[in-house]
Amino acid sequence: MNQVFMRNRIAHTYPSRSLHGSIVHELGIKIVSGAYPPGSTLPIEDELREELNVSRNALREAIKVLSAKGLLKVKTRTGTCVQPRENWHLTDPDVLAWSMSGEVDHKVITWLTEFRKAIEPPAAEMAAERATQSEREGIRLCMKELEATCDQFDAGECSMETCIDVDMAFHESIFSASGNPFLKTVTANIGAALARSRTVTDSVPGAMRRSLSAHRKVALAVIEGRAADARTAMIELCEAVADDVQTAMGDIPEIVE
Repeated sequence: MNQVFMRNRIAHTYPSRSLHGSIVHELGIKIVSGAYPPGSTLPIEDELREELNVSRNALREAIKVLSAKGLLKVKTRTGTCVQPRENWHLTDPDVLAWSMSGEVDHKVITWLTEFRKAIEPPAAEMAAERATQSEREGIRLCMKELEATCDQFDAGECSMETCIDVDMAFHESIFSASGNPFLKTVTANIGAALARSRTVTDSVPGAMRRSLSAHRKVALAVIEGRAADARTAMIELCEAVADDVQTAMGDIPEIVE
């Protein structure tokens, strides 16, 4: 289940197999990493074609895609400009994945944590109210797997990546059970960033083990249909995650634009 879930999590990213698709990802990473910083202008077309060793059409198609994602803006007289980060479509799975692919950016992690605190408590409340019996059973099984995986991790029998994958599946089950189609797509859109952020929080000693109790409270409240308790339990879980983020970030140099 875990590996299938990982594949589903990144299924909505822009295809990279085509020539212009590979350029989209290469240029996207360069932009979000600061190689082409906000406010700068990309090299003229011929220079960029030579640098990337691509055709004019492939380059132009890639620039159209990156413009649609809010990273670039083509101006007739001044060239192709890198947009300020506030213009980037951060809920776009590619932009998020690129933002989280290198060194951890304090701002992105903080924004993501705040976003989780805004949407996960109401999602848990709705799940408690609306989940089918099958969905409640699925949440119970996800919780059981999360507990087992944590035991395996403590015993050195599985990797952190496996724990993160199982944790993601638990939260996906809550969003799915909310009955809201927008919430159901949240982990698909920002899954890569959520997984990357968990490598930060889970680096805090004992973080995964400590979070189990909060996860159990959420799961039990949703399974038993206690909506207000489900919201409160998820708030507590999100607050614990925020605390772990602050602890972990003390050891991570902030990226300054």
